[in-house]
Amino acid sequence: MAEFYTTTGISHHLEEIIKNAEERLWLISPYLKVNNRLKELLEDKKPSVDVRVIYGKSELQPEEMKWLEGLTQIKTSFRRNLHAKCYLNEDQALLTSMNLYEFSEKNNDEMGVLVSRDEVLYRKIFEESKRLVDNSEQIRVTVARIETPADDREKPAPKQARRPKAKTGTPTSAFCIRCKDELPVDPLRPYCSRCFRSWKRCEDRDYEEKHCHTCGKEHSATIAKPVCLSCHRKYRRVLTFPAS
Repeated sequence: MAEFYTTTGISHHLEEIIKNAEERLWLISPYLKVNNRLKELLEDKKPSVDVRVIYGKSELQPEEMKWLEGLTQIKTSFRRNLHAKCYLNEDQALLTSMNLYEFSEKNNDEMGVLVSRDEVLYRKIFEESKRLVDNSEQIRVTVARIETPADDREKPAPKQARRPKAKTGTPTSAFCIRCKDELPVDPLRPYCSRCFRSWKRCEDRDYEEKHCHTCGKEHSATIAKPVCLSCHRKYRRVLTFPAS
């Protein structure tokens, strides 16, 4: 019988699916980002387990590339336009809104359904997952770079217009909403140039980052809403924010 879970239950059963996999482990998620706890569980998998990670956004930090390169038993594949989140082994499948990375687990309200192998629904999930696996392009991850399909490789970032002078009452500096590097204050351009090029690959205006652009505190900021509520109230009369 399928069971419904929210954030805590999803995190628990995702770990159990990884730990209990003895034949097959498929992790399907748009973003190839794995939190530290799941990394440890994946490192413990025997080479005999068919471990596959299918993702849809070409975005990896150097430490993640180095980690994946050292795990030769994990096969990574790219599937364009992938938005599904499905994690399964030979006994269970978890359909959920939760991504693999830690931010989703700690900050988001998630929902998911756990399905056992003896249910008809498991077979349907498995068949669709296999279709994605079979029709994705296997990628070899290296420390130097992540090899992606030719038409998905990074394009030069467009030249950004000259930033306007700050008005009286604005903060003197701001932060990249992803890496927290210091920036000029401009909520319309809340990324540093490196993180902007990375974001540009998917151009998801609702992709959640880690920091408020103006105060730098931990916050689920996006390019569409780059500052926390208190900063928005504080600077709304002197800064230009993205249109809602």
